[in-house]
Amino acid sequence: GTVVYNDNGNAFIDTGLTTNTQYCYAAYATDNTEYTEPVTGCATTISTGLVFDQTTDGNYIIDKFTLPIGGSTSSLTWNVPNGVTQVEYLVVGGGGGGASGVDYGYGGGGGGGVTKGISSVSGSISIIVGAGGSADADGANSYFSSFSATGGKKGVGTTGGASGNGNSGAGLNNSYWGGGGGGAGFSGSNATGGDGITSDITSTSAYYGGGGGGGTQAWGNGGPGGQGGGGAGRIQTMSIYATVGTNGLGGGGGGDYRDGAGGAVGGSGVVIIRYMNPSAIVDGECGTASNIEHASIPTTHLCSAGIVGSVTGDGVPYSWTCSGQNGGITANCEATKVGWINTGLGFYIMKYEARNISNVATSITSGTPWVSITQTAAAFACSSLGSGYHLITNAEWTSLARNIDSVASNWSSGIVGSGYLSRGYSASVTNGGDSFTNSQIAPYTGIGYEYNNGANTVGASGDFKFKRIHTLSTGKVIWDLAGNVWEWNNNICMQGSGLGNWYNASSAEWNDSNLDDYERTVSGPSSFTSIQNVGKYLGCTANGNGLLRGGKWYDGLNSGPFALNLHNSISYSGTDVGFRCAR
Repeated sequence: GTVVYNDNGNAFIDTGLTTNTQYCYAAYATDNTEYTEPVTGCATTISTGLVFDQTTDGNYIIDKFTLPIGGSTSSLTWNVPNGVTQVEYLVVGGGGGGASGVDYGYGGGGGGGVTKGISSVSGSISIIVGAGGSADADGANSYFSSFSATGGKKGVGTTGGASGNGNSGAGLNNSYWGGGGGGAGFSGSNATGGDGITSDITSTSAYYGGGGGGGTQAWGNGGPGGQGGGGAGRIQTMSIYATVGTNGLGGGGGGDYRDGAGGAVGGSGVVIIRYMNPSAIVDGECGTASNIEHASIPTTHLCSAGIVGSVTGDGVPYSWTCSGQNGGITANCEATKVGWINTGLGFYIMKYEARNISNVATSITSGTPWVSITQTAAAFACSSLGSGYHLITNAEWTSLARNIDSVASNWSSGIVGSGYLSRGYSASVTNGGDSFTNSQIAPYTGIGYEYNNGANTVGASGDFKFKRIHTLSTGKVIWDLAGNVWEWNNNICMQGSGLGNWYNASSAEWNDSNLDDYERTVSGPSSFTSIQNVGKYLGCTANGNGLLRGGKWYDGLNSGPFALNLHNSISYSGTDVGFRCAR
């Protein structure tokens, strides 16, 4: 309630404040009769050389500790606020200084190391922010509790310094440019500093720990493109001198070129911590890390609200909780590793047909499917992945196919049941009346190869009927459930009629009355035929034959999400047969 300023100037500094004390301000526009709604903000004074800035992001508080420009390495003790038990942290070391010299192009400084994660907290925690290195000097380390980020290394002669994360700087290519410093994310290259690492802990994405540019006769950018805080190397022909790494981003300083003007100073590091407002009543809410695929165990953005629990599981799935605060409810969250999806039908499935990576069944886009494998071997390959993994069952496959035919975007007309489904990489002049015929497995899989758009050819666009992906009701997509190669299911057939027995016709449409007693109930569509590209029924020609589903590269109308082939024994291992695993 204390009025500290009342005038019509455009700036005011409040002095005489007490250290380690929070001050909150409200600014109003007024004609001394009426007042606007205030603009408010709070900040805490500190007694060290660190600059402290506190902002809010929804129910989160973000504390940022930096150094003033030119400041030396400084520390303070952060007292964990009452009610705060967990924080997300980002620690960045100081960038290394650029190299100086009197001949040739000299190396840029390495970017400061970047360390980030989530930690439980209590009591008092030491924070140290490392300064950037001066010319020809290393950057200093930064710390949050026991979590450290190493300072970037100085440029040495014509070679850029290594980053605090260990990425190397480049060496001299020729006398026209020095090596760029290593960035926290990537090594440096000729004259150009390596990229830093991105983080959006402040709610705005930024690069940290970019390498400094090397001195050059023509160019010398910090990495990446200067965004990571790396200074540019001196450009001799333009009389542009090396620039410092960006303060608070841990960027390496730029290197000198020939005339001895000197390398530039590295940018200082930073410590940022993000935590829930301890006074807010908050329901737990899953963060952006949930419900997507991850190349490694997720560690950040697990919760958009609530207290993060430990991540468990091997990626099928990863699971964690976001516990509510002050009486709020707890959210259960999950994600998967790359190449696996949650079907929403009670099981997880490989997104792609299994590949053989060192005899381990792996769901990735590179390479071609693992073929020439028996049903027994396919089942073993899946079970070898761990507890609960198995070769997909007929019941699981059928539930996927039925889910697919219930999603409007999987139909050519955009209306369920109108038009036709796509049958993937399956073109055949003979079996489908198509204009071309494939003679081999699809050469590529993944973004840019969604359609079979020519003989043995795939691309980003094409005829809808040759689209290789289907969308589930959860929004997840699955590849090659129709076409490419037949896929083993973990079941066998016995000839006969009635429950549990399979019709022995060589080929039949799914609306054949002989399939009414059992086959369509457990494997087929409700009423569609190959005209709608659901695939055909190829009957049980011998007791004990295995179930194959989906069709292959030249099966035409025989292929489709419901296609079923009972012609082969479980020991069959042709080049047209692969598999995928479930859990």
